[in-house]
Amino acid sequence: MRKIISLAALIIALSMLTGCALTARTALMRQGVAFSAESFFAAIEAGQPEIVELLLRAGIDTAAENDAGHTPLLAAINKGHSGIVEMLLSAGVSPNQVSQEGWAPLHVAAYNVLPEMTKLLLDKGADVNLTHENGATALLLAVDSQDMVSLGYLLDKGADISAKLPNGATALHLAAQAGHAEIVARLLSAQAAADATMEGDFTPLMVAVQEGHEALVEALLKAGAQVNLANTQGATALLMAAQDNRLAIAALLLEYQADVKATVEGHTAIAMAQLGGHAAMVDLLRTFGAR
Repeated sequence: MRKIISLAALIIALSMLTGCALTARTALMRQGVAFSAESFFAAIEAGQPEIVELLLRAGIDTAAENDAGHTPLLAAINKGHSGIVEMLLSAGVSPNQVSQEGWAPLHVAAYNVLPEMTKLLLDKGADVNLTHENGATALLLAVDSQDMVSLGYLLDKGADISAKLPNGATALHLAAQAGHAEIVARLLSAQAAADATMEGDFTPLMVAVQEGHEALVEALLKAGAQVNLANTQGATALLMAAQDNRLAIAALLLEYQADVKATVEGHTAIAMAQLGGHAAMVDLLRTFGAR
């Protein structure tokens, strides 16, 4: 008897669901809107929540992708339509839905500097450490896009600060290269490894030296970055500064006990400065005991 009652309840529920879908399709027809993926994406991109809602009620495929490889959720995020994003999530779309190209909603929000979307997705349960096949995480993308606000949300939700790209670059390497002092400070305060190495054994300090970011060099040294580490070629931060004639940076490194006797391919920092004709650099190095 219970099975018969349960079956009857299921039939009634299905009938109601089918009726709802039919009603929605009828409403779409009256408005001249086709029940199609094209109409769905058009409504999303145009910011038409009423049409989106009707298409959802009519049973539209929420995993379909447009020509750009975006799912409906990604399309809504790209356009900044938070109301439609919430509508899709409420309709059962996962905040971790991944496109065929491997991009998750959180990746798109972080890459496109959409902090309000980042927060919304995290609040709805998005996986903060979901990783693309190319190694990108939302944290790495936020740093690369210099999205300080999203970075804060991601760190607060436990984003892996040691995540690396295939070449070994961490978020701190990316920030050091870009010269974004505020992001470097935020990462260091979150205990990012100051001496993490990427391809070629380059540390964030070496990257900052090569890019000429004096303020970041100082911040990294104050955070405990080791001044005398060498890359796979044997070059230290001081040798790099001497070669590129970065006088102020070299002075900072020397204040933190950079080794003036270190060599790369047999050349010391002063020898490299002499070869480059950098007289002021030569004088500075001599002041710190170089011969």
